[in-house]
Amino acid sequence: MSNRLKEFLAEANYVNLALETEDERIIGLTKDLCYLSHNVSARLLYYYTLCNKLQNVFLEERNEFELMYAEVDNKSNDATEISFDSEITKSRSLERQWLFGEATEVQEAAVSIGVYLKAYAMLEDVLNEICNIYQELKGLSASYRELDGGGIVRASLYIKNAVGINSSLSRDWQLLRHWNTIRNQVMHEDAKMNSNPKLLESINMLGINSIRDTTIGKTEVINITLQNVKDFLILIDKCLSAFVLHEDYWE
Repeated sequence: MSNRLKEFLAEANYVNLALETEDERIIGLTKDLCYLSHNVSARLLYYYTLCNKLQNVFLEERNEFELMYAEVDNKSNDATEISFDSEITKSRSLERQWLFGEATEVQEAAVSIGVYLKAYAMLEDVLNEICNIYQELKGLSASYRELDGGGIVRASLYIKNAVGINSSLSRDWQLLRHWNTIRNQVMHEDAKMNSNPKLLESINMLGINSIRDTTIGKTEVINITLQNVKDFLILIDKCLSAFVLHEDYWE
């Protein structure tokens, strides 16, 4: 698992070791990139590990509830006669089972979104840091802030203009753009589903489902699971590794 979260780290370290130059400025910039990649790798691993722990917590809760419900169900089925009280008990048990399933689903979605947004914010910040490194490397007067737009799209455009790295056509980058669509919906619309074709395409491409916010609610919301977040963390690492400039062009 952890080896899958070290592509950015490996690319940055390779540049730092393979670069043949005595220019202290360039050496300093490659070290900055290397330090940045170490920090990213550690945080991705921490978030991934947290997702694993939370998955185990929810799985344990589900298993415990299923055992408890099975005992109640068996007692009800073993009854020699059907009584009003036994039927009420069984009905309440079924209701509790439904509400428990709903609660755990909504709770997992809530914590998943928290980890996802934290990781997405890190991604944006790291891309901006890479922009700053390449700006200094090429001696550019304009920063990424002077471009139109914002977020990962603005940063990727700046990197393309500064050092010629164009990742916009890669499948990984397209998936990241879909995650950008999801992020905007989560942040600005409380993850509510709608008929926007762009949102529906992103949901489909990322394999994300929707759920009712609660039994009494009528709103369908984006259901980001912990597994979805783990896939997103791996994607971040792969995409960042693609923005590491080849050692021959650090000049």
